Amino acid sequence: MMKNLTVPALACACAFSAGVPAAAETAEPYNPVKALRGERAAVPANDDDRGSFVLPKEKRGSAVALAVAPEYFFDFGSDLPDGDGWGASLSAAVRFDTDTPNWEFLGELEFLGYTAESGHYAHNGRRVKEELQSANLLIHLGLARALGENFVLEGLLGFGLGVTYGEVKGENFKTSSSGDLTTTVSAKLRGEYRLDENWGVFAAYRFAYVSPSIASRVADWRSLDLFAQSVEIGLRYRF
Repeated sequence: MMKNLTVPALACACAFSAGVPAAAETAEPYNPVKALRGERAAVPANDDDRGSFVLPKEKRGSAVALAVAPEYFFDFGSDLPDGDGWGASLSAAVRFDTDTPNWEFLGELEFLGYTAESGHYAHNGRRVKEELQSANLLIHLGLARALGENFVLEGLLGFGLGVTYGEVKGENFKTSSSGDLTTTVSAKLRGEYRLDENWGVFAAYRFAYVSPSIASRVADWRSLDLFAQSVEIGLRYRF
């Protein structure tokens, strides 16, 4: 048979065999899963945004958050010795991104109401006891620092106005009741654990100076100034 092949036929056969690629040299079909894995592997391992549930980043900036918390006042000082009481805080906060990673500016409007009373104590030879109810509107400014993916630490300083009503009771004189405008300076340290992108739980410590709280003339007092310490545990929702 080979003797019957002409020279032109052999040349064509060789050219045809040279133009056909081997099976191992054929192009691999496109695999979208493999391609996506390659793109993810190209992301730097030290990327701060990787794995954070608060992404995309625009979700973090200018976010409005509502929070509610019961508050326990465990140490009233100054003119309300041995005082303690309960209250509640309702607040709305706005966060603004900064150019520094993990830091945010924080502005907060808070309504704080509480009721408290002192234990009996001696004043000018009389046993005296005070009770008060107060409602205050506060504006806080501060900074928030992200510590890891889920925890945020906040420091706030605020000023507010309100109204306080109080009663002073003592031996050998009738109960005196009075009300007055309240000026409050408040400092808070708060830690929040973010459950997901929207919900978080937090705990906070507050130190506040309240003056004047009660305009009373019983036992020769014209006003009562208060130093208050309190703690709160609450729930926050982020829009």
